[in-house]
Amino acid sequence: MTINKINRLVRNSDLKWISEVRDENNWIEKYPHSTCLGNHWARDEALYKWVFALLNFGIGTSGKRVIDLGVQNGCVPHVVADWGNETTALDIKKAPWEQPKSSAELVIADAFEWLPKLEDESVDVFFDICAVHCFEPSHDENCGNHGLLRISELAYQKLKPGGKFIITSDVGDSTEGSYIKAESFIEIVERAGFKITSEFDGTIDGDTFYNGDLKVASMDFVK
Repeated sequence: MTINKINRLVRNSDLKWISEVRDENNWIEKYPHSTCLGNHWARDEALYKWVFALLNFGIGTSGKRVIDLGVQNGCVPHVVADWGNETTALDIKKAPWEQPKSSAELVIADAFEWLPKLEDESVDVFFDICAVHCFEPSHDENCGNHGLLRISELAYQKLKPGGKFIITSDVGDSTEGSYIKAESFIEIVERAGFKITSEFDGTIDGDTFYNGDLKVASMDFVK
């Protein structure tokens, strides 16, 4: 499936077609998944994040060097690896659940220590799927989420010109902490030098998807 880049809050009406994308590609069967919360292919909030990230990457895209930040046992890097991309699934600790099988390399390391060792401008795409900014959410009057700013600066340094930073995440209504609003997300990432690939649509109405009190945003940035 080909689709234009999506920078927006996801909507309830998206669920039907993203489920069809999942099923048409047989991702449930190819990449079995389970956690204490169940199978994320069947959990709406996770399904939105995974499918929107894969669509923003481009289904079937190959020949890229890709790093997924904070993967646990998520399926996105494994799907991307099997399309023919050199893919690293990075996390600070090993997940207690089985990893999907793929050609992706699992690396257990602190991103803030591991990434500086990479050659500058050597990566094509970074994913952050509700990850680093949630686990390093320190903030002050100068920045609403230091983890997001630091990882954005590192990603910008390591990405090739034109490289992508693809983020799908729960977002809230505040300007600081783990679940900041999408507009604050964009401001922090762009402070590192990135530009969002299209105007962000933050429309909130009766069709807006809610994960409890949180919304889900899809954001695609370019160096």
